[in-house]
Amino acid sequence: MGMLRGVAARALFPGARRLECGASSLRLIRANSTSPGFPPPPPEGAFGSPQTFQRSETDVAFQVRDLATDRKWQEALELFAAVSEPSQLLRLQLLRACTRSFQVRQAWQVFQEMQVRELPAYNLMICMLCKQAKYIDQVRGLVQEMRSQSLQPDGITARCLMTAYSHAGDAEGAVGLMAEMESRGMPVTKEALSCALIAHCKSGDHAKARELLSTMDSMHLHPTSEDLTYYISAYTQSQDEEGARAALAELRKRGLRPIRLTYTRLAGCLSGPEAFRKVEALLTEMRAEGIEPHLLFFKMFLRAATMSEDPADILKVLREMDSRGIFRDVPPMHELTPGAAAAQKGALQEACTSNDIRDLTRVLHQMYAAGSSSALGGSPGALPAAEQPLPAGWQQALDPTSGKSYFWREADPNGSVTWERPS
Repeated sequence: MGMLRGVAARALFPGARRLECGASSLRLIRANSTSPGFPPPPPEGAFGSPQTFQRSETDVAFQVRDLATDRKWQEALELFAAVSEPSQLLRLQLLRACTRSFQVRQAWQVFQEMQVRELPAYNLMICMLCKQAKYIDQVRGLVQEMRSQSLQPDGITARCLMTAYSHAGDAEGAVGLMAEMESRGMPVTKEALSCALIAHCKSGDHAKARELLSTMDSMHLHPTSEDLTYYISAYTQSQDEEGARAALAELRKRGLRPIRLTYTRLAGCLSGPEAFRKVEALLTEMRAEGIEPHLLFFKMFLRAATMSEDPADILKVLREMDSRGIFRDVPPMHELTPGAAAAQKGALQEACTSNDIRDLTRVLHQMYAAGSSSALGGSPGALPAAEQPLPAGWQQALDPTSGKSYFWREADPNGSVTWERPS
């Protein structure tokens, strides 16, 4: 009956015991139950009757529901494994526990083992997957499967689908869903319009984004600072500084205040050799309004520095980031040389536009290893000799405190750590 049943489940959770093992197990579950509405305990000696077993499983379903609310998916899975023939309700509560805990693999396993998949199960899966753009194809697959079973999206489905489309920048999907909502008499909410706006902005269609802002106005659903901030980002792909600044002016005209992300989006629309000076001016403007920059702004600041003709501008940004403690796992930035900064311009610029901060961290480590005064033995003029590749099975990392590399074997990571480079 699947990986969650029988021997596999008991091996994964040795403490799990089936409910039919005795009345004491049932009383223990009842004693630990705190949710209101639990049925009273059965009469002594009645354990084992079909009616009593059904009521005991109801107790487990309530417990799994409470564990799901607390995102305790492992405890919920252990309780589930103790039931010999779980009902659809119990499976649904376990699915809720896995999706609320964002346990994607376990949630898919529970979902696929459900013989009957009704709308609530699809909603739980879609609401979990909608939060990350990388799952958009899985979301589309779930919607297609739903429709093949004549299940129509409800308000929960629509809300989660709009969130998925906004994260993925799927403007076509967002517009199509809004049209379906209107045709079915479902209200088009401010949240849905904002999600469609984000999808258009991510695809770079500022004209459609402008239409959606007008639609919000006509419906008296007033756009927020976040909406106008995303509108600025619609000009990022085309690097349209004029359009982005006009969007910022509109934000102010509406009586709204910029947020940190507002300046970050505007900085992302700047390009060319003068971009660095312009972002510097934005930083001054931010601080005059009492807004301190965050990591995303500094990434755009660093990107602008890579367009400057002076490599010292890159070092200026990196050293300010270092002094503010923005990076905790990179070596000291004050030891970097202009030559190392110039050599890594392209890699830095690409890393600054990546959504994964680890890409930027990796480039900074490479810069430090290639062109810091420590790595060069106090002689910043020349690059170190090329190192031989590590032997098979060895890994390397940089110690952020000392700035030195250390090594370990994958087969024994705890017992093989050494400062000496293996040969």
